[in-house]
Amino acid sequence: MHAHGNQPYYGLGIQQRDGVEMLLRFVLLLVIASPLQAQPWHWVSHHKELLAADGLIFLAWSADAASSVACQRERPKACVETNALLGKHPSAAASFGYALGLAGAQSTLNGLIWWSAGDSPGKHIIWLPTIAFTVLEIPNVKDNVQIAAAHSRLLRKP
Repeated sequence: MHAHGNQPYYGLGIQQRDGVEMLLRFVLLLVIASPLQAQPWHWVSHHKELLAADGLIFLAWSADAASSVACQRERPKACVETNALLGKHPSAAASFGYALGLAGAQSTLNGLIWWSAGDSPGKHIIWLPTIAFTVLEIPNVKDNVQIAAAHSRLLRKP
């Protein structure tokens, strides 16, 4: 977390740490509560791999959105969103909404693959797009964080 972690998000009165905590709770709720059936612990115990893959997807998308929002807040001229659907400077709500929407779609696709494969080893194919996407997000998130952190360091110098 960078030095200005206590600045409110766009006048919403939500501190950055609070926003991250709310996001993590929301992701946890989505990952755990959405598939609950009559026997939730049976479902969880038999779908650990699917839950792990979905958790990784939500974390990767959330890290992308959080780093993009932080970068644009710290250095709006240096940080321009490259996704044409979101525009050059999307709001935090648009960034997180887009990211969590796509994470939900990817998680749903993983669930459909898992369900349709039955006991076949083919269900492990869910890891290919999950790992590929996560690895591709690492440099993006790293760049966003470095740009925002560089701005914070500049502000602290006398």
